[in-house]
Amino acid sequence: MRAAIAIAIALLVFASLAARRVSAQDDAAVRAEAEKLHRAAVVAFAHHQYRTSIERSTEADRLLPSAANSYNIARAYEGLKDSPQALIWYRDYLNRDPNAPDRNQVALKIARYESALDQHAVQARAPASLPPEEPASAAAAAMAAATSPPTGRANLEVAPSASAATDTAEVPPPSEPQRESAAPAATTARRAPPSHSALRTVGVVSIVAGGLMLGGALLFELARRSVENRARHETEQIPYAHDLDVVQQRRTAAQVLAALGGSAAIGGIVLFAVAAAAPSPEESSVAHASIAVGCATAGCGLSLRGRY
Repeated sequence: MRAAIAIAIALLVFASLAARRVSAQDDAAVRAEAEKLHRAAVVAFAHHQYRTSIERSTEADRLLPSAANSYNIARAYEGLKDSPQALIWYRDYLNRDPNAPDRNQVALKIARYESALDQHAVQARAPASLPPEEPASAAAAAMAAATSPPTGRANLEVAPSASAATDTAEVPPPSEPQRESAAPAATTARRAPPSHSALRTVGVVSIVAGGLMLGGALLFELARRSVENRARHETEQIPYAHDLDVVQQRRTAAQVLAALGGSAAIGGIVLFAVAAAAPSPEESSVAHASIAVGCATAGCGLSLRGRY
């Protein structure tokens, strides 16, 4: 009897240990599958395949629930411009993880989405504006004009007196020499030679400013590459998405500074060269040139006109 009891106890212990081992193996398999789906969601998000990212994150959350999956789904809906769904999943993320490290940033996003959706709802409920009652107003104005006695001011506006007509007729129109008298002054103003020192100063300032902006563009580009290299080794969605945002911001800043700096530097070089090649004051009395310089983000242009 004792031997049978001992055998039964041993069988129970063995069955319990086997069940625990099978459960541990199942948990490891589930965790591995969830991590595989999570990585697939990250890759899909990086390639702007937002709906695929949502599907993979949902499957991963079904196998292994995690607040990070809610954040990934919210980011994917944000990429799809679906503000209501993004708001729902950002709220779910904070409900799951109230002590999240990026709680303040997510709370700001939630407040911004709530404000935009509330404003849209108010605009949808606003009644259409009534059309103006122009016919009634016109009829009332016509009736008032018919019943009111005519005034002296109305008579003057309708039929001016003979003296006023005579005075108007006696005012001669401006003669042709008067229109021509302003032409020489305008020509003289256009032919005034520009100051060489002013052009040279503006050119130097533009060159320095362009160099500073180009240097800033180089710094932003180096910083962008550093963050991009760091993002390549990220395995989690939240830091990876943050690095992508930083890379995009620094790329835009570098491009803008490069365009502005290049334009300013080219414009400064042109102005400095024009000032250096401009004629002296004694020569300008005999020969004079009118120079116009224009620069934009696409390039610079130079226009030269004069009489020699």
